[in-house]
Amino acid sequence: MGTAQDPIRAYHTEVNRYYLRNAIGIMVDNSMFYIISLGLSQFTVLPLYLSKLTSSKILIGLIPAIFIVGFAVPQLFIARFLKGKRRTKKYIFWVAAIQRVSILAFLILTLVQNRLSNHLTIILFFITIALQNLISGCWYPMWVDFIGHAIPRRRGMVFGMSYLIGGILSLASGGILTYLLEDLPYPMGISAAAGIAFIASLISLAAISTWHETVLPENVEIPTEQILGQGIFNKVKLNINFKNYLIWRGVIIGMEMALPFYTVCALERLNLQDAQVGIFAIILSLSQTAMNVFWGWLGDRIGYLKIVIFSTILGCVGTVIAADAFSLVIFYIAFICAGAMLSGQQLAAINIIYEFSESDQIPVYTAVTQVVLSPLSGLMPVIGGIFVNILGYIPTFLVAGLFGAGGAVGMLFNVRNPFEKHKKQLQPPKTMKSREMTHFQNVDKKP
Repeated sequence: MGTAQDPIRAYHTEVNRYYLRNAIGIMVDNSMFYIISLGLSQFTVLPLYLSKLTSSKILIGLIPAIFIVGFAVPQLFIARFLKGKRRTKKYIFWVAAIQRVSILAFLILTLVQNRLSNHLTIILFFITIALQNLISGCWYPMWVDFIGHAIPRRRGMVFGMSYLIGGILSLASGGILTYLLEDLPYPMGISAAAGIAFIASLISLAAISTWHETVLPENVEIPTEQILGQGIFNKVKLNINFKNYLIWRGVIIGMEMALPFYTVCALERLNLQDAQVGIFAIILSLSQTAMNVFWGWLGDRIGYLKIVIFSTILGCVGTVIAADAFSLVIFYIAFICAGAMLSGQQLAAINIIYEFSESDQIPVYTAVTQVVLSPLSGLMPVIGGIFVNILGYIPTFLVAGLFGAGGAVGMLFNVRNPFEKHKKQLQPPKTMKSREMTHFQNVDKKP
């Protein structure tokens, strides 16, 4: 009998049929992103690169600021662009391809910079990373929306496994990077790091091309409010719990004033060689790798609000350790804590959107989150640079830790965990027959 539910059943059946294929493709893409982040790290490689061109801590603090603000700016426009569109994969692929061109542009800059003045090199450097992150901001809402529909279950484990694979690969890449930074003169070591990132980005692009997009039935509306109007913000105001989450997550962002300066502080305080940056990158990567699967497994069971809190506590411990670090081993521990914190925050930032948002509002909630939080994330490293110039590393790191601790406590007592409501949404439609529900349960047992 033909009913309105038949297209919906067909939609869920197709999602299940391509679940494993999409999960593998997404894991490959994510694992390559891990290597890209290693080769173009805003916390290790890029601060080293810029520190050879300028002694300004404020300019170094601008690196993560541009990463964050450039990433956030396009998202409201992209969310509006996605309104009513049922097919997004072609946009995902072509935006990703353009992003790879921006990575190539930075690689070329490192190869030709000896023919340029330092001032021009710095300007071109900031232009290339700004373009790269503006394009990333265009890509991200489409990517989040695609995954929300293609991977309706066990997203935490899919992300965790992908980051585990990427972490293992990045350990090998980090070893190679350490060797190259030690043996190659500046900036050729940076060129090698950018080259590794570019190769990984091409593998990622190939993985994206394999994704299968399941299109919602035409009779299923996808209401999206006017993104640049007042409707979206009124919706957030009505969702008091989400508003409280954004407030306390904003306080936690205060920790980010410290992260860009771990590497520079260690190099200056201990008089280390540039090759040590590769070791820091390996430790950061290893810590993230070790924690990714655990955070994903735990988040799928208790919700990602608690992952934000737990990982923030580890980040606070890292800032205190870095403030008092006068030996290489202590800095290693600080980077381990930072990696565990970044891992948890990264997984939670994506997955908590699915817990707060209705399925048809994922791009909207993603955009609101970025617009509210990204200006703070962009500002904090700059403030950190000012603090370091005036007060030094120790007070800056301790203040960052206080922000993190205050935000974690506020979130613990003022934000309800949205996980229970989200779990109910994952149940198969009640209109399905028992045989179809059994199919859902069997598919859910797959990776």
